[in-house]
Amino acid sequence: FDRVAKVLEDFEYLVPASDDLGQAQITDAGQRLRRIYGERDLLTSLVMETGAMNEMTAEELAGFISALVFQARREDHGPDPRMPTAKVQIAWETSVNLWSRLSDAEANAGLPETVAPDSGLIWPIYKWARGSDLRECLRGTDLAGGDFVRWAKQVIDVLDQLAKIPDLNTGLARSCNQAVQRIRRGVVAYSNVVD
Repeated sequence: FDRVAKVLEDFEYLVPASDDLGQAQITDAGQRLRRIYGERDLLTSLVMETGAMNEMTAEELAGFISALVFQARREDHGPDPRMPTAKVQIAWETSVNLWSRLSDAEANAGLPETVAPDSGLIWPIYKWARGSDLRECLRGTDLAGGDFVRWAKQVIDVLDQLAKIPDLNTGLARSCNQAVQRIRRGVVAYSNVVD
């Protein structure tokens, strides 16, 4: 627990106790983090705290959040792909920079490192949220339809979590809810894929 607390203190999610008997205090950012569950929960919270997602449309947010959920089956270290919009590009760069800082802090604390953001699903989810059919969304990817649906449901889960944070930016909360509605359609809405 002490190693995790150290990382949370490094990113100002906890304020250390002022004496040996006291308890660390959870900051406002720490309270928001408590509402996010997933493998990249701290990274998601860090990006959220920068405000990089606040002005995104529902489609942009859906695509970007996929980078904080998706993990390709194989390692692909090619150059970063072109992003759908400038806002997604900024959020992507923010997430990569924060991930680098976070993974350094985790390594220094002797903790397993958070998995890096993955851009492999940004375009397919963005297109899906814009109303494209599944075939169009999967064109040029090696994703199977069932995999796309499973990942889409995980994106919905994170968007739902973010939307329920009590003091979330109003525009971001609205975009989260709209993004959920835009993803939850067609095969995603009707499938029984279990995470």
